[in-house]
Amino acid sequence: RIMRYFLILLFFAAGLSAAEHPHLLFSKEDIPALQAKIKAGGIPGKAYKQLIARCNKHLQMKSVPSKIVKSQLSDAKLDALSELALAWQLGGDMKYLNAVERLVTDARNRKIDLIKTGHHVPYILDWAYVGLSLANQKYLKDLITPSGNNEEDVHALVRSYIGVRNYHEAL
Repeated sequence: RIMRYFLILLFFAAGLSAAEHPHLLFSKEDIPALQAKIKAGGIPGKAYKQLIARCNKHLQMKSVPSKIVKSQLSDAKLDALSELALAWQLGGDMKYLNAVERLVTDARNRKIDLIKTGHHVPYILDWAYVGLSLANQKYLKDLITPSGNNEEDVHALVRSYIGVRNYHEAL
């Protein structure tokens, strides 16, 4: 639940404009403004502290869930990869990106379909993409598109996954 509230907060706090990662709910140019809102305290600061507390627990994860979680809107383990990626984007702490890399590598090696198991692959792909190894970038792209190599198709599918055809329509 915390992840959903934080994402909603980010969605309304930031303008959506960039064509490079990240750009689903905020752009790279929006990060300084988001960091300022977090530093100012209030709800953004509290939400960020909760995100970091959850991410510090996620650092202990050895692997990602490989079974489908049915009838459940959220699960801490299913939110882990996207939360770690978001924490890295907003705070820049490499331990969060390193955890995403380690867990995505584990999923890739175990041939886990992160989409079918309920992970938030578009957010993981968008928020961690630039920091992931080429093998993990390809693995995540291949989960979203069969060819895995057409960047425009990936962006179109990601937008449709979150229900937004045009980023600016979301505002």
